[in-house]
Amino acid sequence: MKLRELNLSENLLRHLWNQKYLITNKFISTTGEEINVKKFGELHNGFGPDFQNAEIKINGIRFYGNIEFHRDANDWHSHLHSTNKQFNTTILHIVLKGNKNITIQSEGKRVIPTVILEKHLSENISNITEQLLRDEGKKVFNHIPCYTKNEGVGKKLILNMLPQLAKERFDRKVSFMKEELYYWIDRFTKRNIKNSNQVAEQNLPFNSLENTTTNKLIRCSIIWEDLLFSNLCDALGYSQHRTQMRKLSEIIYPSLFQNTDKDKLGITELQSLLFAVSGLKPTKVKDQPTKIFCYSLQQSLKPIRKLWNGETIPENSWIIFPTRPANHPSIRIAASSYLLIKILKEKLFREVILILEMSDSTDEQYYKYDLLLTVSYDSYWSNYWNFNSPSETSHSLIGKSRRLDIIVNIFLPLILLYSKLFSKPELAKKVWELMDNLPLMETNSVLRKMENQLIKQKFNLTSPLQQQALIDLNEQYCLKEKCLDCEVGRKIFNINK
Repeated sequence: MKLRELNLSENLLRHLWNQKYLITNKFISTTGEEINVKKFGELHNGFGPDFQNAEIKINGIRFYGNIEFHRDANDWHSHLHSTNKQFNTTILHIVLKGNKNITIQSEGKRVIPTVILEKHLSENISNITEQLLRDEGKKVFNHIPCYTKNEGVGKKLILNMLPQLAKERFDRKVSFMKEELYYWIDRFTKRNIKNSNQVAEQNLPFNSLENTTTNKLIRCSIIWEDLLFSNLCDALGYSQHRTQMRKLSEIIYPSLFQNTDKDKLGITELQSLLFAVSGLKPTKVKDQPTKIFCYSLQQSLKPIRKLWNGETIPENSWIIFPTRPANHPSIRIAASSYLLIKILKEKLFREVILILEMSDSTDEQYYKYDLLLTVSYDSYWSNYWNFNSPSETSHSLIGKSRRLDIIVNIFLPLILLYSKLFSKPELAKKVWELMDNLPLMETNSVLRKMENQLIKQKFNLTSPLQQQALIDLNEQYCLKEKCLDCEVGRKIFNINK
């Protein structure tokens, strides 16, 4: 079966990319760029680009954004994406087939690289099509492969496999963070090529910075602060605004303030800078509190505007509707300003490490981490969901469940990376002890599925370690049908390994 004979829906064919039926993640675009796909993105079924939160390198330069998928390269024009601002965040155009000389542009006239998949498929298109149909069927029924066969699997076997699954998941998180760390080192080096040796001594908690080599910069706390803030913004972005919040942290980051008198920095100054970059400041003010607040932002921006290179995030890249009020990006940006000031003035990164180093009590560790992330009352944002949109009651900028999520998915992988690079195994041991004693995180559809289809009331989950392990089991084994690599699968199918 040839591509031109395919008569399948584009929604189904998007799974070619989503399930990675490819022989490589490196391509040459139709306009000659070298494309290295680091993260394929998350499949999006709503209006807008097909894959969100992707990460690619174009000729060695890193880009975060969205990916659009089409059957034919000409569909970009026929679907009128070239005149739609919603697609301005697209960083890559993926097609099954098309003219090798095609060039497409966004509404803002930016050329978007196009990659043709026809010659990069992992096997015959007929075989892939059959598998795509099976995948779609699994998606409809949403069953793990052993769902009808795992009744006899005992509680002990499942519990025994969870710690290793959690370790595999966090090993990947640590690897991603390590790559990000080197990204921030590279940025710092290029930005400070002439004065790298002049970094303030108080920013060096490990050893003095003697030169600009990578090994020396790894010991510079300001690099870790950039890494921490970037990941905090990612966590605050949730799934809808992760890309935009990441971009925000690449424009405004802790080391940007390295030569600034931090005593003169207040929360309003940081918010004025972050909202100026975000593009979300209102053009019309509807009430007096908003008028006063916007004026204070305008005045506070003047003395620190010189730190900003003028780059902004397009307003239309933020997903405003449909979005619950508590998830509006304005609230997330306001929250990020408080975490940024904690990094700059309270040495948040240092505290993250010291809390685990100085205490052996997991209850005390959790209490202190939660306190680190607790944001004080904000006279405007604790009473508004967005500019001009007051809330009926006061609310927290970072809720308790989100604080726990940050502890588990940001703080603990960061400490594991730190312990690995600086040979501190005792810290890594404490991470796992804490993980096993934290309260349960909020449940989600994946956890509910694994509890209903695998655990089946054999036991109750008691820690985030178990929750993270089940998520990893679903993503890395069940969805990929790697039953032969799973203890449950080997028992059910009586396979020795």
